[in-house]
Amino acid sequence: MAEGIARFVQTSQMVAYTEQVSSFKETVRALQANDQKVESLKAIVESLQASAEKSDADIAALQDQRHQEITCLQNTVKSLRDTNEKTEAKVAKLEDQRHQDIGSFKATVESLQASSKADSKQLQEEIAELRAQLRRTERSPVYSGQLKEPSGRHSFHSHVAKNEKEHHVFPRHEMKTNIQLHPFHDDSDNHTWGPNKPLEQQYPRGIKRAHVDDAADTSHGHLLAEETGNSHGFVQPQSQKTRHAKRADHKGVHDESPKREETKNSDMEDDSRARHWKFVAYYNSKRKEYKQTAVGRDKGALVRHFIEGIEDPDYCHWFQDALKKQFPERVHHAAHPTGKRYISVPRDLTWEDAKTVVRDVPIP
Repeated sequence: MAEGIARFVQTSQMVAYTEQVSSFKETVRALQANDQKVESLKAIVESLQASAEKSDADIAALQDQRHQEITCLQNTVKSLRDTNEKTEAKVAKLEDQRHQDIGSFKATVESLQASSKADSKQLQEEIAELRAQLRRTERSPVYSGQLKEPSGRHSFHSHVAKNEKEHHVFPRHEMKTNIQLHPFHDDSDNHTWGPNKPLEQQYPRGIKRAHVDDAADTSHGHLLAEETGNSHGFVQPQSQKTRHAKRADHKGVHDESPKREETKNSDMEDDSRARHWKFVAYYNSKRKEYKQTAVGRDKGALVRHFIEGIEDPDYCHWFQDALKKQFPERVHHAAHPTGKRYISVPRDLTWEDAKTVVRDVPIP
């Protein structure tokens, strides 16, 4: 009985121990499961910490990048402001320069108008004086070719003999007028004083002097017929030999006829006069052209253009030498001559200075 009870007690104890062991094992398993969860949580925490650190680094990098962009934008704004200020300064300077140029141009225009009025007045006075000289020249007996009314037969024949003597004695080049025209004045469109309008009566070209004298004798015959009352004006015809014999009887007729040298001198004078008027025409054309030309900073460009356009080399050299003599401190011999121009024309030498040279310096 006692053994059974002991066995029963022992068996119950064994069962209790077995249950305890099983519970302990379940507890251990639960603890192990908890350890795994803890480990996973640790890993999660560690990953979170790593991501947080990475986010901090990214945030710092972004902040640095933002600071750099802000600094770059500030520098750009500053440079744009500086550029704007410089541009405004340049615009103000250009406006001032434009106002100065406009003022100088207005002053130049006013001076040109004043000089034009003065030159026009002077030209009108000279034209009036030349017309008066022309009238006096036409009234002289040498150029008029008209006979005054005689007061008797003797005076008529003496006048005819005097006229005949003038026809024979005076050479062709001595009958030319000594009036010198000065066309170098501005604002004049009157070109009647050129070589196409002679101021004297010359012998017709292509007709010998003997035929001219014959014509004079014929006119004298008509006058003689009127004087003697012959209404038909008939004059006894003379043979060619008789006319030449009568002309040869005059003393010194052949000695006083123009020689070849005198004809050559007359041709040279005509050539010189033609060259002179050609230069005058060129000067007047350029003067009118330069009035309508805008003058910039280089005012000597017009003078250089005028020099290079002179066709006659003698007048070109004369004009350049006259400029050097008139403005010795500004005009010098050029180191590198270009074309016809062998002087250096400065930028401040105006066309008005060149006009004073043409007007004042005598032409050789």
